[in-house]
Amino acid sequence: MALGFYDEAQAAIHDERFGDLARDGADALIAALRATGITEGTVVELGCGSGISAMRLLAAGYGVVGCDLSPAMVELAGRRAPDAELHVASAYDLALPYCVGVLAVGEVLNYRADGRAGLEGITDLAARVHDALLRDGVFLFDVSTPGRNGPDPVERQHEGPGWLLDCRITEDAATRTLVREIVIQLDAQPDRAVLERHELTLYDEDEVRDVLSDAGFDDVRIRTRYGDDVTFSTPPHGMLVVEARRR
Repeated sequence: MALGFYDEAQAAIHDERFGDLARDGADALIAALRATGITEGTVVELGCGSGISAMRLLAAGYGVVGCDLSPAMVELAGRRAPDAELHVASAYDLALPYCVGVLAVGEVLNYRADGRAGLEGITDLAARVHDALLRDGVFLFDVSTPGRNGPDPVERQHEGPGWLLDCRITEDAATRTLVREIVIQLDAQPDRAVLERHELTLYDEDEVRDVLSDAGFDDVRIRTRYGDDVTFSTPPHGMLVVEARRR
């Protein structure tokens, strides 16, 4: 059976239950841009998800160009942020316009859904981002690091109206691979489970700094959360938030 990647059920659940990080990322980018007087211009969102960030960026006065590999996510984003320019596409394929900001929230650079992902791939992507950013523009993203899950498998369950989601998470320290195996049961389809398997490569802080340096960024700040005034008040273990500004 082919396993999905944020297909319709998972996209809807993620939108309903796991949107805080997207809100925080958008708010942090808006704050970073306004700190240098950038109050308008285009923001590119890599892995736009269901449009939560795009909606906030549009409301703040920025234009948005976004992409996501998941058609279901892009459909949701189009409903929430109809004024955004959205594409069903990989971040590695999207033609980047000149822009004031690039946002990649939710382990976008960790995911292996595109075979070009990896250190070489994200270095090339970061270089394209650097070249697309206008002066004082910001590349803001989060990245999961080794130890994100720990050596022992973790099983989590989430439940909402009409659905039940079970997730088994494993981490291989030798290959620095994180795997989430997801099973979704829908009340509307009691005899059919929706299965997804998400694989991620984990990067340490030094690797992230090297990627950005090779891409041309020399103003890089790394922290463990998107900001002090955020709704996602408990930062995930093993996640870094990276702000790289073009000078």
